[in-house]
Amino acid sequence: MACSKRSATAVAIKWYPVCLVVQGAVVIVLLSLTFVFQTDAVDLEGFIRPLSFVFVFTSLWCLWSWYCVRGSFLDVYSLFFLAAVAFNGGQLFLEVLGINDSGLLDNRFSPDVLVPTIHLVLTCLASMHLGALVGAGLRQQRLQSQRDPDEVLLNAKAARWVGWSLMALSAVPTAVYLRQNLSTVLAKGYAALYFQGIPVGIESVWRVLSVFFVPGVLFLLAGSKGMRANTAAAVAAVVTYALANLLIGDRGGAGYTLVAFVWLWHKSIRRFSPVGIITVFLAIAIVLPIVGITRSLSGDQRLSADLVGMLFSLDNPIVALVKELGTTMRTVAYTLILVPGERCFDYGLGYLRATMTLVPSLYWVTSETYSSWLVWTVAPGFAKMGGGLGFSFIAEAYANFGWLGSVLFTLLLGYMLARLALWVDASGEPARAALAAAFVAFTLQYARGESAGEIGRLFWAVFVPYLAAKQIMIMARRPRDESRMCNGKAILPNA
Repeated sequence: MACSKRSATAVAIKWYPVCLVVQGAVVIVLLSLTFVFQTDAVDLEGFIRPLSFVFVFTSLWCLWSWYCVRGSFLDVYSLFFLAAVAFNGGQLFLEVLGINDSGLLDNRFSPDVLVPTIHLVLTCLASMHLGALVGAGLRQQRLQSQRDPDEVLLNAKAARWVGWSLMALSAVPTAVYLRQNLSTVLAKGYAALYFQGIPVGIESVWRVLSVFFVPGVLFLLAGSKGMRANTAAAVAAVVTYALANLLIGDRGGAGYTLVAFVWLWHKSIRRFSPVGIITVFLAIAIVLPIVGITRSLSGDQRLSADLVGMLFSLDNPIVALVKELGTTMRTVAYTLILVPGERCFDYGLGYLRATMTLVPSLYWVTSETYSSWLVWTVAPGFAKMGGGLGFSFIAEAYANFGWLGSVLFTLLLGYMLARLALWVDASGEPARAALAAAFVAFTLQYARGESAGEIGRLFWAVFVPYLAAKQIMIMARRPRDESRMCNGKAILPNA
């Protein structure tokens, strides 16, 4: 085992400078294209397909180079990168394969908008990967240090305590919240959820406390290796939660949770084979488009014979899913059109407003999010019906800092995600693995969202539980250390 680790480290050290230099060159070339696209004599329409090919090859290169450096496709950074590619450029893969029948973003945008949009998305993702490679290179691939077995067991116990506590706190609120949403959807369809207004009183309490359920399950699983009863409880909880969300039509709530759970199981309980991982993710990808059709139907319609015909009329589910996920790129296109023409750059104020969600009493500060601003600006009729277009972390960065600022922001984001991935892997602590899994469950949505929807949840439902686990360890370790001192293993001189 040690030999294999040393071998993997040697391979990573060999490939790291090559990957870093190539990625730096890719970013420089993409940045230089900015001046080309600003020239009036250039036919932008002719660049759409070539840029689509460049996007596909760059995405595949980024994944392969990360595997060369880290030896894995599954960690905090790579999962977010995959989500970012799928949401912000998924339709470009269909363009390259020639199976995007309705055209890129349904042909709603002219080449003068599409080309800068593709270029910005491509440059930001390439820049993010450059930041990740830089982050992975600092003290990279250090072999996992030998840990005290008692410390590992203590950490696992602390993670289980936190997991059971969070589940006890949130189980009833989660059940009530899911039951209310399911009743609404079965009676009136999925769209009725958007007409319920902002929850107040006890309903708001149910909704807030339900956020802790998924982290609770993940902390429980992370600390339960070899404990069949606990792992069975975690599996039953996550399957029930995912099925309830799928019945409601909340594909994100189910999909992100399942991805995080599968990753944590692979890392902490038992490793999946590559075929097993691909099979699980393909199953998720096939189910989600089906849910997209059924969620718009009421309870009676879901049981009708017409539903069978609708399911058989569904196109290739993988193609349908990629096409739908890729529509997030339109939020980048709209933002390029509207900012700074109709809305000035925020110069970081957007992120400052998002941090206010850390304090519940200041939630009112973020009453106008970027996603709400966008849908009310470009599709007010759809907004009145309760619809939304989502947003993108790339569009948010551009709305705050402009073109170059968004590239620098994504570079920093990639660096931070890589450092988090290394921090998790550098230790065998179950609590760190649980933190990473909960982080994945929430931040995959950030690829098609904005900071205002994530910062508060990350702090209260991810980092605070981890700090609680660390505090439990400190408290549990103290009697053991005092016992060792009394036994003469460590005796301090009298003051």
